Amino acid sequence: MRAVVHADDQAVLGLLQDVLAQLGFETGRDAGWQEPPALVLAHVSPGATPRAVYSRARAGTRAPIILVLPLFADERLVDDAIRVGADACYALGTPLAFLAGIVHSLVRSDG
Repeated sequence: MRAVVHADDQAVLGLLQDVLAQLGFETGRDAGWQEPPALVLAHVSPGATPRAVYSRARAGTRAPIILVLPLFADERLVDDAIRVGADACYALGTPLAFLAGIVHSLVRSDG
């Protein structure tokens, strides 16, 4: 399975790619792939809005989108992420097992 990861921060990008690789995903940009990605993770960096990040992540795909929120994301930011259409969100600093559970539930329910 393939997953696309959008993150400007190289440390966050590496972390997300490592987690997805451990779950059996090939990661990268979707250009040239024969099949669409099964999943998209998009990091909402400090100062960015969930709406803008979601819109970029949604472009050209129907795959489930997980918005990855910054450390110490508050309830308002989580609510905004879900309101704009994210299938799920994960806050950095939360145990990575939680992210793995989200990924498994979305991929299982999607197909």
